[in-house]
Amino acid sequence: MLELKHPFCKIGEITMKVSSISPTTAGGHKKFSDEKLIELHSHGLSIPKMAKQLGVSRQPVRKRMTKLGLKANWKRGGVTGYKKVGADKFRCSSCRLVKPLRQRNGTICCKCRHKRWVSTKEGALRYRYSMKKCQAKRKGIPFTLTYEEFRRKFEEQNGKDGYTGEQMCFDYGRGRSAAMGSMDRIDNDGGYTPDNVVFCRLSSNGKKQDRPVGEFIEQLEFDFENSNCPRPPTPGQPILN
Repeated sequence: MLELKHPFCKIGEITMKVSSISPTTAGGHKKFSDEKLIELHSHGLSIPKMAKQLGVSRQPVRKRMTKLGLKANWKRGGVTGYKKVGADKFRCSSCRLVKPLRQRNGTICCKCRHKRWVSTKEGALRYRYSMKKCQAKRKGIPFTLTYEEFRRKFEEQNGKDGYTGEQMCFDYGRGRSAAMGSMDRIDNDGGYTPDNVVFCRLSSNGKKQDRPVGEFIEQLEFDFENSNCPRPPTPGQPILN
C-alpha cells in the first residue's frame, strides 16, 4: 500500500507500508483456516458448497485445496468421461466412430443421441410433429394441430396407414423406406387441422400427391382389388378401415 504526502511530492518522499497478505485473504476475501476447509472437504461437499459455507468465492477455495493437495468431491456420474482422440476429436461410445468434439453429447455423438430419442414411440411422434409444424410454417400452410391431437390421431389408427390399412414404421438410421410413417392432408387446399389429417406410409403419400382423396381411393381400389381399402371419407371423418 502506497501513501503519498503530497500530490507533487518527489519519489524519495513516498512512504511504503507493506502488509502481510495471507493466501486466504488475497483479493479482499474473508479469512478461513485450513482446518475448517479440510473439515468441510471430509464431509464430501463440493467447491461451490464449501465456498458458500466459508463465505468466500470459489477461487480462493480452489487455490487453497491445490496447495493442500485436496481433490474436488465429484458426485458419481457428475463428470462425463469420454474418449478423446487427438486435440479436437473423440470416439463415440455407441457407434465407436471418431467424430469432431463439436458433435459430442455426453459420451456419444449427437446422431446416436438423436437416434435413441427418436427410436421410442414418444420421441418419434414428437420429432415428426415438430418437423411437420416447421415445414408447414416454412410453406405458409395453416397448422392448428396440437401434439395431443397429433398423438391421438396416431393411436386411433393403431399405427396403420389411413389409406391402405398397412402397418407403418418409424425406423431411424436405415434410410427412408416405403413403410415410413408420415402425415398427409386429406384436402390439400386446407391446413393441418384435426379433421383434415391422416397418418399414412410414405408410399401412399407419394402416390396421392395433390390429387383429390376420392380419386386416390378409386386408384387404390383399382390397384389392389383384393385388399381392404377404405372408402372415400365423409366430411369431418378420418380415412380409416
